[in-house]
Amino acid sequence: MNISFKSYWNLLSDHIRPQKRQFILLACMLFGSIALRILAPQIMRSFIDSALAGKSLFLTRPSLHHFTHDPRELAERAGDVLRLIAGGSLKLAIDRTLPLERAAEAHRLLESRATSGKLLLIP
Repeated sequence: MNISFKSYWNLLSDHIRPQKRQFILLACMLFGSIALRILAPQIMRSFIDSALAGKSLFLTRPSLHHFTHDPRELAERAGDVLRLIAGGSLKLAIDRTLPLERAAEAHRLLESRATSGKLLLIP
């Protein structure tokens, strides 16, 4: 049986139209899943592990634990960053330093987004 593309498209559209909302949701989930697998596989792995473990699911921005799998890898990555800083290839932006006694002020500055780099507390 041969069917033209236009006839196939019309048949598919007639089938999808009553279920449009579910179809759009499914398409978004599918394309989102594909994008996560390509762009951030560490996040997708964490998401799948949580789902399989029966934990509640949520998505958030990646943090350090998404990119390191064990203490050895963390130490290796930290060493790479420190070598780049020491070599001048990576610049560390320090906005200001404050004594530890002014920690409340530092917190207010961070909350109000009044800093444009790291804020260091000095003991």
